[in-house]
Amino acid sequence: MKRVNSRQYKILVGFCKKIFKDREYISQRNFGLLMQQELTQMTCRYRRNMLSLQLIKEKNYLITPGPMLTHFKLQDYQAITRLQKTGKLWIIEKKIKYQPNNPNTEIQFPEHWNIESKCRGVLIFTIKH
Repeated sequence: MKRVNSRQYKILVGFCKKIFKDREYISQRNFGLLMQQELTQMTCRYRRNMLSLQLIKEKNYLITPGPMLTHFKLQDYQAITRLQKTGKLWIIEKKIKYQPNNPNTEIQFPEHWNIESKCRGVLIFTIKH
């Protein structure tokens, strides 16, 4: 699975949600044209990133929404943005990896984030909905 930071992830999710708000599928060609207009000219690269992040699924030249498109909620994005200001943050599969700049600071995490592991100052969370 592709690793992206939360800002890039938020942009890709916003684009995909906008596309699939009023339709269930889109052709690969139309998806590429919309991506060129709104995101970037590197449509193949971004489409591959979305496929590896499971934001979209591709079958017979049709693109449908993927299972990870609705995984994070607004509350999660707000917490991710808040955590970015105090340290490094990575989104890997369905987990959030966080490393604070100062390990002694008190940080509030959402209640539905479960700490999976804590090793060398790096916290790994899973999200329970």
